[in-house]
Amino acid sequence: MQKNEITSWISKRRDLSNLKVETIPISNIKNWLFTGKNITHEKNYFFSIIGVEVYSEQNKLVLEQPIILQQEVGIMGFIIQDAKILLQAKTEPGNVNGIQIAPSVQATVSNYTRVHGGDETKFLRYFQESDVSYECVSNSVQLEHGTRFMNKSNQNLIIRLQSGCFLNNMDDRFRWSEIREFLSLLEEDYLINTDARSVLVSCNWEELAKNKIAFFSDLQYDELKHRLNESYYQKCSSARIFQVLEELQNQNKYNFKIKDLDKLENWSVNEDIIYDNDQVQFTVQGFRVSTTDREVSYWEQPLVHNTRVEKVVLYCQKKDGVLKFLLTAQIIIGMDKALVWGSSVQNSREDENIVLEGQTILAECIQSDEGGRFYQSKCLYQIIELPEGVKVTMSDMSYWALLSEIQKLVIQDKKTTNELRSVLSLLLKFL
Repeated sequence: MQKNEITSWISKRRDLSNLKVETIPISNIKNWLFTGKNITHEKNYFFSIIGVEVYSEQNKLVLEQPIILQQEVGIMGFIIQDAKILLQAKTEPGNVNGIQIAPSVQATVSNYTRVHGGDETKFLRYFQESDVSYECVSNSVQLEHGTRFMNKSNQNLIIRLQSGCFLNNMDDRFRWSEIREFLSLLEEDYLINTDARSVLVSCNWEELAKNKIAFFSDLQYDELKHRLNESYYQKCSSARIFQVLEELQNQNKYNFKIKDLDKLENWSVNEDIIYDNDQVQFTVQGFRVSTTDREVSYWEQPLVHNTRVEKVVLYCQKKDGVLKFLLTAQIIIGMDKALVWGSSVQNSREDENIVLEGQTILAECIQSDEGGRFYQSKCLYQIIELPEGVKVTMSDMSYWALLSEIQKLVIQDKKTTNELRSVLSLLLKFL
């Protein structure tokens, strides 16, 4: 399946989905209860929206906001076979353009246990049962957006199907693609969703690479691939990046407290909408959704709507002759350990455009994150290379990491932000 075939398929699916999304008052969301204290489903399904307050004794920092509470651990997984990967065209109400490419299975517990009364989740058994016809290539539990979710994580998996085995019940929402062709699309705007990016990044990247060699090139002029390959295979202590994070977590303790929505400082809560008074963060609104290609054809739900385009930047630079990437331990309001590894710059405004001397943008895309819970939450993702010697702003929570360290990091449970995995996915186009 070539690039133009994939984009044509997605365009066709968008036309067929008949997706319609309209805003409605929070107090009028069908099957949901709004009390002023929280927003919950009438049967306690799916998720709720609550208030949270976080206090740091070290720097006297107080943060509070509405946040999504969804304690289910969903399943996000790709099926691969030979050199191909099974893609899903998935409709989400909050996606820009409605449909984006998703993992072969992308489902919350509420979805695949069918509490909505809709259709079953296709291919789910490959991720829940054992069989000699397939094997698990990668399996980790990864954190979702901690600025919007409270301690939310999903299981990220890749399953390899043996050659000659066939999947039953395929329909036009699913297509096989050459892995290399698919990875070449990772820089396309609004095409590959955040869950797909997370699953790809949280495996051993050699599993996705031609001949199982990451960033291999026999072309002398392909300097970037050579630098990435050298960084990926550079020998290093696997312990240091984890030790630094643990030390930072021990130094930065946070107290969490659930709070009523209408008691949050600097937030306005009424029957129509919830918003921050400075109007620089996000709103919570009700939405009415109809489509022809989901498990159910009509529903209503709350969604979080960002009021600005955010930006995530990952800097890289040669250090001691080897390419390294600048990670920063991020203070995340929705995580009980508060600190995990994130990108160099995370959740800044898109228009806060800091240009460093001699910088080169290696890859970038703009996408809408988590369309099942966020409404058109747009973020610009960039990987920027800096010349040797150019200084970049750092803190005591910064760390220059080899790709070999990053590879060991991303396959572990709950060590990275969703935003870091999304921006790292841009590197996979060079595999």
